Amino acid sequence: MLFVGQEFDYVHWGRKLYYNTSYEIDERAEVAVLTRNVVVMGENRPEAVGVPNANFYPHLLFQKGTDTSNPPNEAAAPTIRFCAVEFTLLGTERAMGRYPIHFHLLGDRNVDGNWKKAFVVNCSVHDVFNRGIVVHETQGVRIENNVVYNTVGHAYYFEDPYVARCMVKKNLGLVTHRADVTAPDDPPDACNCIPADTFDGKPSVFYVPNPSNEVEDNVAAGAFFAGFYFEPPNVQQLAVWTPDGPMTFTGNVAHSCGDYPDADPGNGGFGVYQDTVNRLNSNYTQVFEDTLTYKCRWHGMWIRSLGKVEIQDSKFADNRSGLYPATVGDREPGDGYFKISGCVFIGETINKGDYEEWNDYEDNPTVLRSLPQTKFDMTNFDETHEERWDILCGIEMYDGYNEISDCSFLAFQDMQIESLHPQVDPGEPFTPDWRLSGAFCQVSKASAWAVDPRNQISMAPVLFDTTVKRKVYMRNGGADSEQIHNTLVYDVAGQIDPWSGSNDPGYYLPKNPFLVDGNAAAIASADNVLGGESLNGYWVPDAAVAYAQLYVKASPSAGVLPDLMRIRRDPTRSGGTGVTYDCHAIPEQLDLNSSEFAVNLQTSEALPSGKLAYYSFDLFSQGTTAFLPKDITINYYFAEAAGEVLYVELPFANTAQAQVAGSETFVNEFTTLDQFLADSRPNLWYAQGGRVYLKMTSAFGQNTQFDGTEVWARVVLVP
Repeated sequence: MLFVGQEFDYVHWGRKLYYNTSYEIDERAEVAVLTRNVVVMGENRPEAVGVPNANFYPHLLFQKGTDTSNPPNEAAAPTIRFCAVEFTLLGTERAMGRYPIHFHLLGDRNVDGNWKKAFVVNCSVHDVFNRGIVVHETQGVRIENNVVYNTVGHAYYFEDPYVARCMVKKNLGLVTHRADVTAPDDPPDACNCIPADTFDGKPSVFYVPNPSNEVEDNVAAGAFFAGFYFEPPNVQQLAVWTPDGPMTFTGNVAHSCGDYPDADPGNGGFGVYQDTVNRLNSNYTQVFEDTLTYKCRWHGMWIRSLGKVEIQDSKFADNRSGLYPATVGDREPGDGYFKISGCVFIGETINKGDYEEWNDYEDNPTVLRSLPQTKFDMTNFDETHEERWDILCGIEMYDGYNEISDCSFLAFQDMQIESLHPQVDPGEPFTPDWRLSGAFCQVSKASAWAVDPRNQISMAPVLFDTTVKRKVYMRNGGADSEQIHNTLVYDVAGQIDPWSGSNDPGYYLPKNPFLVDGNAAAIASADNVLGGESLNGYWVPDAAVAYAQLYVKASPSAGVLPDLMRIRRDPTRSGGTGVTYDCHAIPEQLDLNSSEFAVNLQTSEALPSGKLAYYSFDLFSQGTTAFLPKDITINYYFAEAAGEVLYVELPFANTAQAQVAGSETFVNEFTTLDQFLADSRPNLWYAQGGRVYLKMTSAFGQNTQFDGTEVWARVVLVP
């Protein structure tokens, strides 16, 4: 029984929540005892040289000894055991290696599997100034049943990918802060201060670079940035990374993460976060199981990976967005796959939390609850988001490949709120004083990255409760938001078809005419239906359409790179019919001196006539100046079936000297364009009048689920 001496300042939820008798969400507040009979308490040393205004306290560092007389001629590592000890007022703020508890370069402490050589069990670490429990290049440490509270920097910090096979179980971490002092420009040796731009700018509760650890039944709450921050090695560091063993991430809880809106530089707020573009071993799968995230300002879970990821039997509630599955938009086929199964997504529970004036809704008596979107122009560090970023959603569909099955969605409702901002975009069909919702939504990030056209809701039933206002919400994106305009969601069983009621398979996609041009079977929802079943989208039956993706890479010419690719669907090849779509180059690739574009488009059957899938491409630099490429590669990815045809017409610097090579043999035996168009062979090319013409026919690799199509052509100017 818990007794308190005064009234709480904030709401602390004290009971479980149930929905339809089938779904239990436990948002009860954690209670931790910080005091222990054995206390290790630091004393401030204000005379520290070179650390102005810093919290300069002692630290505990455990490393190998100096005696190397024993085989194998290496210093012995000590045995470190802490049980039921209280640690407080320790660590030097921003100083490298000056942490409250620090296992430093000790090697494998669990060779024999007994967990007795290095452990911290039933301890408390609180009110400390440089992280909490730190493990550096050490394996086999047992960290169990501890509480770490009120830290500067990460609470449980695994310093590098060599920290593996550790037991991290039943721990509680609460409240992390960014450092409020600046490291000296020229720190003395005694300080060795951490640079200001390191990852401690995003202090989280658990920081884990190597997933090959047992992370079970832990709770992370009140993180400035994320509850669980995974950061496997980046592809720039390692081409392929083989983990030390299986990943165990099960039974963990993360909640109430995210900084206040006036914090600099942004408004993070993630339950589980992994944004490293890691390329895991193809035989390795990251599995996140039985995870609960709630009341996180940004996403309950954001996971990015070029490997395989499974998210199973997890629950997401009261987050702005429950799940954000991401790969990377310039991936090759076979890279990146998310399987999301058995999960429950709840938009808003009856746990209203603390109603604060900085929510900007205090004048509306119908809200009276904490909301994750604290202001209309919230940022996530350096990212730019759409004006309607604040859509309450279960899954934010990103680049893919994402497969969703056997999931449930509940309590996604629109809410009338104080006006967040003026209606800047006249095309925006919604009044600004509504926070809208959808079980699924496109990503809010303004981006030119590619979206996998195979993103799908699979055959296993997905439940949409009657408390879900709309199954899919499609945003109106700005001019530079390819992710938003070019999103495809394939519904295998027709579960999100809001119009025909046929339950046939089909696509749900945004109001982008380019994706449905010439397709009479496309059904458009009505605009300006606030509170209606659907908003701003198309439903296209699967039998009436086939989609694929083109990924185009243009090399620089005379120091100039194209940044805009204008595409016209032109079935009559007249240059004046069909819908035009502007596809912007991926900015991150432009920074690397590579101009890359990705676009989803309709394909056609392998017929020599009636070229419905005929597309004319033009390239521009600075958005307006025509660009004639001398070297360009076109990748034909992710077609639905083998044998689907695309016709591509593009400008070229000198077609008389152009040559085409690729994954297939491209035939050029034509003297006229009509001959080229009438030929029934699969892969052809022709050059005439400053234009190059390609016919590309889809073909699959060994694994059709992951590989997609493997057809590419490179057009080069031969001197």
